[in-house]
Amino acid sequence: MTEDEKREIDCMSYEQLLRRWRFTPSYPLENKMFQGDTGEYYAQVMKAKGDKLEHSERVNISKKIGWQEFNSKGGKKW
Repeated sequence: MTEDEKREIDCMSYEQLLRRWRFTPSYPLENKMFQGDTGEYYAQVMKAKGDKLEHSERVNISKKIGWQEFNSKGGKKW
């Protein structure tokens, strides 16, 4: 993991981390943030930030983000 990746992860809110976790495409170059040491660190930080929130707040963030899928051009997939 690079210092830039660590800094980026550390600066993100729980909502930003969760949104990226859910919606980053599974293509190898785009999901580097979720692989190896970086991926382990990402998951640990997201869990730690989530644990600082009340359960109801985590649920509200999850509902706000949703599970909407996007197509390869960034548009909504219905």
